[in-house]
Amino acid sequence: MDAKQLVEVLRNHDRYVRGLAGGARADLRGQDFSGLKLAKVNLEGAILSGAHFTDGVIAYANFSAADLFCANFDRADATGANFRRSDLRGSSFRGAKLTDSCMDEADIRAGASMNAPTHRARPVGC
Repeated sequence: MDAKQLVEVLRNHDRYVRGLAGGARADLRGQDFSGLKLAKVNLEGAILSGAHFTDGVIAYANFSAADLFCANFDRADATGANFRRSDLRGSSFRGAKLTDSCMDEADIRAGASMNAPTHRARPVGC
């Protein structure tokens, strides 16, 4: 996904969150945002399972009620980020800055994604 496409997805998601016509819930599962500056982005309720935010800046971003199953936030600056009621099962925050972040009611249990080759499913750690 290029920058222009991401801007369009975020614009449509903002309309979705605000209940405006033409809005669409952001489905960014598996996307790689590593190293990007997405401070203050509003991804409330977005689908971000398996997304990578490694080494990125997501300070004061809103991920409340988002699907972040097996997302990677290693070494990300998530200062003041809102993860309230989000699904963080299996997500990784190794070395992340989480000062003043909110994880109230977030699901932070262990989890693993499933890699499903054509012959059989095999669990793979996040």
